[in-house]
Amino acid sequence: MLQGTDYQAPGDPARMAAMMLDSLDQNHAPLRLVLGSDSLTRIA
Repeated sequence: MLQGTDYQAPGDPARMAAMMLDSLDQNHAPLRLVLGSDSLTRIA
């Protein structure tokens, strides 16, 4: 599954981290936090 990948996530890592931390403050935290277009295509 990871063969042929460069292990580099596209996008802004600081924004991604901020979204992760923001999700902790929600009353009902999401079961899945889809961050990035590459993640969305993998779970869809």
